[in-house]
Amino acid sequence: MALEDLMPHAEPRIDLIRPRCEGRGDATAGPLSVGSVVEAELLYLIKLRAAQIGGCPQCIAMHSKAARAHGETEERLVAISAWLPSHLFSERERAALSWTELVAHGPEGHFSERGYAEARACLDEQSLVALTAVIFTIRSWDHFCIASASAAAGRAAA
Repeated sequence: MALEDLMPHAEPRIDLIRPRCEGRGDATAGPLSVGSVVEAELLYLIKLRAAQIGGCPQCIAMHSKAARAHGETEERLVAISAWLPSHLFSERERAALSWTELVAHGPEGHFSERGYAEARACLDEQSLVALTAVIFTIRSWDHFCIASASAAAGRAAA
């Protein structure tokens, strides 16, 4: 698959630099504080869903436990793996979960302009940048844990 097939549009969907820098001077001012842009409850859902997509049992357990500790209901934690037909999630949560699916699956998921447009209808640019950073971070840790056999060690210790 050619790069042009993955990114057929001429203009970027998201400005990855501006949201980081507003009010701070320049792009080297440091990363955007995710917690200042996206509410904690939504971050717990996104981290859990990204870990589920990654298939790391230790990561799923860790993010489920953290979400529970911060007040997430068992019903919603169970339903997140089948969030699309569920009535338990708000429009904003559904947009963020949809974005998580698109970003976490990457090019093999056939990233769509429609998916971006749906997410953008409920999430501003800063939220999308913050969520994208969280999703990449979780997916990176999933890969690291699986490659290093840390996930297997976590299951054995449980």
